[in-house]
Amino acid sequence: MLSWRVHRQGLALASVPGHEREGELVVNAGEHLAFGDLLRQHRNAAGLTQEDLAEQAGLSVDTISLLERGEHRRPHRYTMQSLADALELSQPERVRFKTAARMPAVRADIHGTRSTDLPSQPTPFIGRGRELEEMRHKLLHPDVRLLTLTGPGGVGKTRLGLEVAGRILDQFADGVCFVALAPISDPALVPSAIAQALQVKQGARQSVADALEQYLRERQLLLVLDNFERLLEAGPPLVHLLASCPRLKVLVTSRVVLRLQGEHNYEVPTLTLPTAGLRPSPEEIGRYEGIRLFMQRAQAANSQFTITTENAPAVIELCRRLDGLPLAIELAAARVRLLSPEAVLARLGNRLRLLTGGARDLPHRQRTLRATLDWSYDLLSIAERSMFARLAVLVGGWTLEGAEAVCDVGDEVDVLQQMSALVDKSLVQQRGTIQNEPRFAMLETVREYALERLEESGELERLRRRHASYFLELAEEEERASRGPLQRAWLDRLEIEHDNLRASLEWSLTSQGDTELGLQLTGALSHFWYVREHHGESRMWLQSALEPGSDASAARAKVLVGAGRLAWFQGEFARVNTLVEEGLTLYQDLGDDEGAAFALLVLGRTAVSQGNRLRGQSLVEESLTLFRQQGNVWGIARAYIVLGDGALFEGDVDRAMAKFQKSLDIARDLEDAEGIALSLLYLGRAAHMRGDDAHSNTLLEESLVVFKDSVDSRGVAEVLLELGRVAHAQGNEVRALTLCRESLVRSQKLDNKTQIAFCLTTLAGVIQALGDAARAARLFGAAEKLLQSLDAVLDPGGSLEYDSDLAAARTQLGEPAFEEARAEGQTMTFEQAVAYAFSEFDTPGSLRS
Repeated sequence: MLSWRVHRQGLALASVPGHEREGELVVNAGEHLAFGDLLRQHRNAAGLTQEDLAEQAGLSVDTISLLERGEHRRPHRYTMQSLADALELSQPERVRFKTAARMPAVRADIHGTRSTDLPSQPTPFIGRGRELEEMRHKLLHPDVRLLTLTGPGGVGKTRLGLEVAGRILDQFADGVCFVALAPISDPALVPSAIAQALQVKQGARQSVADALEQYLRERQLLLVLDNFERLLEAGPPLVHLLASCPRLKVLVTSRVVLRLQGEHNYEVPTLTLPTAGLRPSPEEIGRYEGIRLFMQRAQAANSQFTITTENAPAVIELCRRLDGLPLAIELAAARVRLLSPEAVLARLGNRLRLLTGGARDLPHRQRTLRATLDWSYDLLSIAERSMFARLAVLVGGWTLEGAEAVCDVGDEVDVLQQMSALVDKSLVQQRGTIQNEPRFAMLETVREYALERLEESGELERLRRRHASYFLELAEEEERASRGPLQRAWLDRLEIEHDNLRASLEWSLTSQGDTELGLQLTGALSHFWYVREHHGESRMWLQSALEPGSDASAARAKVLVGAGRLAWFQGEFARVNTLVEEGLTLYQDLGDDEGAAFALLVLGRTAVSQGNRLRGQSLVEESLTLFRQQGNVWGIARAYIVLGDGALFEGDVDRAMAKFQKSLDIARDLEDAEGIALSLLYLGRAAHMRGDDAHSNTLLEESLVVFKDSVDSRGVAEVLLELGRVAHAQGNEVRALTLCRESLVRSQKLDNKTQIAFCLTTLAGVIQALGDAARAARLFGAAEKLLQSLDAVLDPGGSLEYDSDLAAARTQLGEPAFEEARAEGQTMTFEQAVAYAFSEFDTPGSLRS
């Protein structure tokens, strides 16, 4: 059997067992030791303490200790080299050493994998060993909560931040979240961007900041905020978030120090280069990070490129002239596809001298980077320059279709050719695909340069208008698609384009923009925001669009109705009537029957929710008439659902089921997933009210599948509650408790107060059945108070068991005790009532699961 024998000089291959010398350590060749264990074995075999090894390797004792404990599982290449040299390892030993260091660590959370959304990188990470060690030490120090990486544009702050975040991922129980802030120019949108990255859902009446605080309060997580320098006003709220979330840490990249309490600043240096006057040989030149980066990127552009004795001086001087800035080096290296390093240096030198007299308030390195970008721009053809500048209005990326529509540079073939040229010349990057089409983006520094060129051309406002017009068309297409089989794909598309949509709204809703276009875009996006639960942002844009008090138009009417629909979801029924009635009047004055029909439907839905069934039926019947006149089968189906719900309120289950079935038939013909799921939900509710709980469960489970597939949390919450009600009626109280609480969790995240009241009412009945009548009475009181404050009534599904559950609790407690507990519940705040519904309580043993 072969084994590796460890001694002071390293590992010796031994083929004869039993011949090991004293003090030697034998490790079987088949074993796969963790790097830390292997390091400890080598150190002990060499007779070294941690302090001895640290001194010989030029590392800190902390680094050695962290490596051996397994807390730093993936040491940098420089660290491994230093350790191998200090331990005098042989070549086979060094291979095994490197292999152990690259073995993946197991990273698990409650689901099996630790959460991370760090974007993958297409090229190897080069150098930065010292910086990574220092940053790791800072980020893991208990006193460091906010670490800011500062430095000039193009110095590599983002890449360094991603690298260190990936290396310390296993130190954060809830993972790492990366938030790209470059597309955002308004500090007020920073919380929304963080919430979107974390997939935090918030209700319209809950601020994004409160939702973030609630989500992060108990989590141990590293938040990486990239490109913060234009959003400094968002700093103080960030400090508040850190204060409220004791296990949260934040890593920021910025060109400017944030100057916040508790901030630790780390200035990112440029890449290492040979000192002035030093002429290393081609063999030695790879020791320097800047040269290695140039060599790697040049070889990617030209596989035949190598550094030779002849071109080494030009390469060194070129990297020096670029100040070791990674972005500048990458752009220069890409030119090696056509030019020699000497030719690149000659061109770059002229530009650097030209810009030495630039603005004195700009950092020197930024002027150097500008020279690099000027040079790269000069290499573009006239058509490519125009395309490059015009692409700057696109924020967060674009598709070929978007570039063609916005940039106005020719047909699809022209756009494809110019885009390919810009990708080849390292000014545009391809970043994944969307619906099988490539998606492109610029580095933010490059985009800023392109935007300056666009401003110089005098075309900025024209391009911004084209940009907003294109994304208006995109939003309107999503509205149309939302009534058919492509609704999920289009919602996903708008989610990806959210940064472009925000930019269009910011421009159009300002005095310099186009308010009418902004109104149209806001109205068109109201459905997307509603379905994808961007409630806080939706409310902000809707209010902003209405503030100017624009002239009466269909666009304003649409915004009013969209705002009213959101208010209905919130349970703000008085606000619904105010907004939607104004919108209805505008539609009627304009003779817009389609808009009027939807406004009437929202008003009718609101009246039914308030218990005013006669008014609700009248409004919806009027809406239905208009939908029929237009041949709008989608609207007809939605009207049937509201009319059926009204019939349920009246106890006419047969009439209700007939309406719901008609809606389901239409929705299936249209392949309208949302309509199918809603119809099945209401059919399941009606089947339960009829007493056919087996059929009710089948319908509800089918509805749940469709809602989940559509990523519709509102629908999922409603179905879960309905399933809980069926389980309660069947006497399966443990299942009912689980389902109702899950619905309550989702409804709380959405801040859907009406649904929360329904959940509390059903939970009260379930808890009464589980034997805690006093707790049930308090929840009944809390739910009644909430419904009264909302001016809402209990829905038909909740009313079915309500009277009997209430009577049972009263009987168990006796009248005085019941009324006392009920009154206690009515004094609870909303938050107290929800917390009380989740608190543990004792149940009879026979009812426990």
